[in-house]
Amino acid sequence: MAKQMSFLGRYGHPDGSTFNAKQFLKEQPQYAWQGEFLRDKPHQPWVNFSARNKE
Repeated sequence: MAKQMSFLGRYGHPDGSTFNAKQFLKEQPQYAWQGEFLRDKPHQPWVNFSARNKE
């Protein structure tokens, strides 16, 4: 992958779980002050990112 200048990545938690902001705030009321900033993060599949070959 290094020779091809590519890497694998995905958006969200490393374990692939979904983050539900409303549920999190319900279970963790001490973080209520972050309520207007927290957003749900749905899990996403792994994606191969690579540099373009301009040849």
